[in-house]
Amino acid sequence: GTPDGILVTLDATTLRRSLGLLAQVMRTGLPICVVLTFRDELARRGGTLDVAALRRALGVPVVAVTGGSRNDLAELQATLPDPASWERPVLPPPTDPAQRRAWVESLLASAGYEVPEVDQRTRRIDAVLLHPLWGTLIFFATMFAFFQIIFTVATPLQDAVQSVFDRLGTLVTEYVSNPLLAGFLGNALIGGLGSVVVFLPQIALLFLMISLLEGSGYLSRAAFLMDRLMARAGLEGRAFVALLSSLACAIPGIMATRSLPSAKDRFATMMGAPLMTCSARLTVYVLLTGLLVSPGTRVGPFGAQGVVMFALYLVGALSAMATAWVFKRFSSRGGPVLPFYMEMPSYRLPRPRSVADAIWSACKGFLAKVGRIILVVTVGLWLLLSLPMHSDAQLRSAGVDPTDRTAVSAYEVDH
Repeated sequence: GTPDGILVTLDATTLRRSLGLLAQVMRTGLPICVVLTFRDELARRGGTLDVAALRRALGVPVVAVTGGSRNDLAELQATLPDPASWERPVLPPPTDPAQRRAWVESLLASAGYEVPEVDQRTRRIDAVLLHPLWGTLIFFATMFAFFQIIFTVATPLQDAVQSVFDRLGTLVTEYVSNPLLAGFLGNALIGGLGSVVVFLPQIALLFLMISLLEGSGYLSRAAFLMDRLMARAGLEGRAFVALLSSLACAIPGIMATRSLPSAKDRFATMMGAPLMTCSARLTVYVLLTGLLVSPGTRVGPFGAQGVVMFALYLVGALSAMATAWVFKRFSSRGGPVLPFYMEMPSYRLPRPRSVADAIWSACKGFLAKVGRIILVVTVGLWLLLSLPMHSDAQLRSAGVDPTDRTAVSAYEVDH
């Protein structure tokens, strides 16, 4: 249905460009409230803006909100309940481009808007991080640290989670006398929950790292650096973020495709993401590499096992990009071909609350969407393996001690 009102978020540091969007939204005739962000950044960089004057010039409510300010948030919340009471502009902005630009300039003049200076701190950092050589080396070093944290730090946390659920299963076996009930609680229910929760450390660490990179402003630089490589597969730099997320799990990787503006790009990236070497395959790769590659074998100065592991990751990435290229080329999904452009935000320290919200949202979504499926499948497999149960008389006649849980389980599986 028709919304009660529209909140239009404008960046105070790029207000001239942002007002073009507001002009188009105003023509809907719906109640509008402008939410002005980054006013603190505007002041830090020497810009000025009279919020009250801008409100009078627009004829609609304007609320300035600074991240982390409870007072600003309370003012916005007080404005929301009754959109019908919001002021309406007397005249909608003109549609002619020249008149639209004149309207924007008159608003800026009325509000005493002074364009902020270029952020010198950001410019100095970008001179290094976006450098063709040093920027690329720093990028790969950052990604190396990214992988180390996800795979190295998460392992002891996953082991701790698994040990807790193993202990719970052992307690059920010790204190529940009914073998059917004990098997259901210990193997199906607790085992199923454990197989879901054990992935939470990796999901949490993945989104912690992504939130820190995004909140600091570096993630857009990484997408910029990878744009040329992603173009080989017909994708853009933002697809790199989704494929990077798939190294921990394909599910958050597919979720990350929401940032791509093109439906064709989203579809192609989603089809390629599951081919990235996720953490679930890592143990299998380690086992096969240890069995098939001798520890003493070397490739030049490097150990052959490490080279093989790197090659497996590399082949996974190339397979994902090749698959994305095929689906991008032959997909019938429509939509315009959009140029790749990204605004490089100023560098800033990530807000702890924003990082915590991102981690909580990702973990909650994983448990709600994926956990339910895994739990149902685990219970279903347990039922197929455990039913029907044989009676004690049948077990004794087959030479199996009914009190020996291991022997009973083995007999049930065999029969």
